[in-house]
Amino acid sequence: MSVDNQEYYDDFSERYDAGRGHAYHRLVDQLELEILAPLVRGRVVLDVATGTGLTLMGLAELAHRAVGVDLSAGMLRRARQRALLVMQGDAAALPLPDASFDVACCFKAFPHLPEPERALRELARVVREGGHVVVELYNPWSLRGLLRRRGPRRFISGAYHEGQVHTRYDTVEDLTAMLPPDLEVDQVRGIRITTPAGRLLSVPVLGGWLDGLERLATRLPALWRMAGFVVVVLKRTAAPIPAARQEGTSPLP
Repeated sequence: MSVDNQEYYDDFSERYDAGRGHAYHRLVDQLELEILAPLVRGRVVLDVATGTGLTLMGLAELAHRAVGVDLSAGMLRRARQRALLVMQGDAAALPLPDASFDVACCFKAFPHLPEPERALRELARVVREGGHVVVELYNPWSLRGLLRRRGPRRFISGAYHEGQVHTRYDTVEDLTAMLPPDLEVDQVRGIRITTPAGRLLSVPVLGGWLDGLERLATRLPALWRMAGFVVVVLKRTAAPIPAARQEGTSPLP
């Protein structure tokens, strides 16, 4: 049985940061930022489903201005403790003006959004023509994807296991079929290509070797089809088709 995303993430916020210092999570976060860096340096950036602000912290160091949006008040409370610029909002109805960002990204959470097509339209709407939208997919054909879909369900938050949370495993072709007409695929990169199990990155010697191999593999675009996480960079090609004005749209915080 699925649960409400906001309820789940409010519960998850109490322990979300606890394991983020693990070598595996640290590597994934660093590789995501390496992919984003050339796009966001000196730009105005939006991080959708920002959570407790771990990615947003890195973006804030690179960007001219970085803003985070999240549905969960619990997650945002922790992000504000980091003195980050955040606001509450739904990815499918962003409370932000049209064409107000150079880049909008959604990492880790995009596969959990219940209305991905609407979210993509919203991400495109708030990005200027020529800017970029970046989303991260869970690859259904990776070792990680196969194990997660067919293996035992792990408890992610205090009360819920991962099987209760809406989760999709999409190919790039699946994503392409969802895109609004003003977005097109610009590049595709992979993360977690050579690491069979995240805990191996904490093993002395072996962990260092796997870390270096993973960093090398991420820089080779041809290997993305093997990746557990597929990062798709989309380019905003034209002015978006006018949509109904979102209620509660606010100026940038």
